[in-house]
Amino acid sequence: MSIIRTLSEHTINQIAAGEVIENPASVVKELGENAIDAKAKNIQIEITGGGFAKIVVSDDGVGMSKDDAILSIERYATSKIRTADDLFSLKTMGFRGEALASIAAISKMTITTSTGDIGVCVEIEGGRILSVKPAPRRRGTTIEVRSLFYNVPARKKFQKGESQSAGEILKVINLLALAYPHINFNDSPSSLEERIRKILGEEFFSSMVKVDFEMARGYIGAPSFSRPNRTGQYIFINQRAVVCPPISFAVKDGYGTYIDEMRHPAFVLHFSLPEDLIDANVHPQKKEVRLAEEAKIKEAIRTAINTGLQRKTNISIQLPTFTPTSYPTSFSFKEEPPDFIEEKLPIDNTHFVGIYYRFLIIQKEKLMFVDLHLAQKRIFFEQMKQKEKPSTQRLLFPVSLPFIIDDERLKELMEMGFELHQATPHSFIVDAIPNFLDENCIGDFIQKPDLRMSCFVYKKGFMLQEGVSLYKELMKCKEPSICPEGKPIMTGLNTDEIEKLFKN
Repeated sequence: MSIIRTLSEHTINQIAAGEVIENPASVVKELGENAIDAKAKNIQIEITGGGFAKIVVSDDGVGMSKDDAILSIERYATSKIRTADDLFSLKTMGFRGEALASIAAISKMTITTSTGDIGVCVEIEGGRILSVKPAPRRRGTTIEVRSLFYNVPARKKFQKGESQSAGEILKVINLLALAYPHINFNDSPSSLEERIRKILGEEFFSSMVKVDFEMARGYIGAPSFSRPNRTGQYIFINQRAVVCPPISFAVKDGYGTYIDEMRHPAFVLHFSLPEDLIDANVHPQKKEVRLAEEAKIKEAIRTAINTGLQRKTNISIQLPTFTPTSYPTSFSFKEEPPDFIEEKLPIDNTHFVGIYYRFLIIQKEKLMFVDLHLAQKRIFFEQMKQKEKPSTQRLLFPVSLPFIIDDERLKELMEMGFELHQATPHSFIVDAIPNFLDENCIGDFIQKPDLRMSCFVYKKGFMLQEGVSLYKELMKCKEPSICPEGKPIMTGLNTDEIEKLFKN
């Protein structure tokens, strides 16, 4: 008897659903994008139980006829493309024709839609149509998804909790709201600027700089708002939220020396690019894109960012003239100086002088040097001893890693500040990481077998503000003077010791 068999259509759909639908946020993303493609002006999104119990997406778009509504849950049924050539000139959000079929295969779904005449209601369960009947509705579509993953319990088992899932859904709605400021999402503000204020906060809003230059439009954060990671970066290419490292690097290059090498700018930028320069087929969910003529595009972006900074912020450091009797006590800025300058003022008889490499230089009774790498170790060690969860940084785009992690290691990682969940039997999705970890080292760190200090991932550089914050945290530790391995965290020189350095 043959051991190779053809899978049933139902099984194929469930497998495809695993590739397209990772969690309830994936459902909201797919249905929201379909509503956008349907030319909706108003989109309402409601969830119950973190999206596992119910997701309802309603729009006032063009709607569907009875035949189209029935066909819409078939795999590879789409109104977006006709031939493979259309993949290289995409003007819509979705195009594979898998979203509704994938969602329907793992839920109980109701589609109520109308093109302006008598509407239709289609009931589906586990990918199978149960009923088709007339229904009253104005033009547009309402899709209700209930009991998500009810027939794939193995996948539901590894989903995150309801509150975390709700947070991921909010992130998706925020991305759509920033991408399409002319569309109303759940009664959102009507301008991009006000949406930025609501989503990114007053601190970013008050410091942001407008960019309006050919292919790039939007807002960038002032250099003082830079971050230790890329979580504050929103890239939209032709209104699609994407990950595109070349663009991120080009934006940072545009800041030049305005920000430290180890810091990253925050921004909300919309790019208008010819469709034939974009390959959106890199990722199944179209999160990542490749660019043709990459060097030319990057140079244009660098110019746009640099021009915006020079024109709008007019940041310049005026260096004073040095004379034997005149010593500089400060730098003057044409704009408000960054907040960290205030940290140089004495605090508890401590004067924060500056940063050299990884050392914070402070003036107390002595001139002190604090090793910030060792300070991080001490802070982290005591947090773990007290079972205190370290502060975390949420990733804008979750990272998928092909790992198998046992329950004990998973518990350890979550206690350390990771937020992650199993997507498939052989992969995990990482949503948030502890602050001490560089986002480029996530994979290496997770695979470490234990919590040895040798596994610690050092930052490569620090801003003064970070150094001061670490010092304050260090002073709360029970043993702030030595690291867990017994090495001194700080050392100092008094006046006599300094003078000896200059004697033969």
